[in-house]
Amino acid sequence: MCNKLTFTLLLFVFTTSSLFAQYKFGLQGGVGISNYVGKDFTSTYDPKMGITAGIFFEREINLTLSVGAELNYEQKGTYYEFLPREATIVYVDSRLSYVSLPIIIKAYFGNKANYYIYTGLTPSYLTNSELTRHATELGFEISSEPFFPYKINSWDAAVTAGFGLNFYEIILDIRYHHGIVNIYEGHNVPNIRNHFISATLGFTLYKKKVIKCFNF
Repeated sequence: MCNKLTFTLLLFVFTTSSLFAQYKFGLQGGVGISNYVGKDFTSTYDPKMGITAGIFFEREINLTLSVGAELNYEQKGTYYEFLPREATIVYVDSRLSYVSLPIIIKAYFGNKANYYIYTGLTPSYLTNSELTRHATELGFEISSEPFFPYKINSWDAAVTAGFGLNFYEIILDIRYHHGIVNIYEGHNVPNIRNHFISATLGFTLYKKKVIKCFNF
């Protein structure tokens, strides 16, 4: 009798999370502010503001946790300057556009699970880049090529964390991306990575709750 009861309880614990599954799909859009971080990045910079927009899909694991995936367009970049040698200043203005694929896991809180925190990983692919650079020495224009021979890396990745609020079908989301891949490619490139904070407003277009039978 005891063994049967234990088996029943264990079966209930391992299958409850799959009895009720909710799927939802929607659109989101907003603004982001970006600049660079890294041990080789100077503190002289001017962050860039751009747009971010995309679609999201989310599936509940249980009443608290869910997993999600997104496909977003993001505008990043910054303006900065550095001194490769005395009396020489190099100015760099970058505007970068990415398609990103965040994979995240959310934890919901509140009486109606109306707010959440999350973390995940965001790989990105560079779709467009505008890189303007020039250099001066003692106030005179010189070639920037000897001091800045770098090219933008086509791939990027970031650790993502954030929080949000659900209000019926409307979602307010604020997130932070901390880059883990150098934005420049090649040998002996400086350690400089993307840093991105965004605020978006989303709308759930489709939502469905499915009641399942026991899964093994």
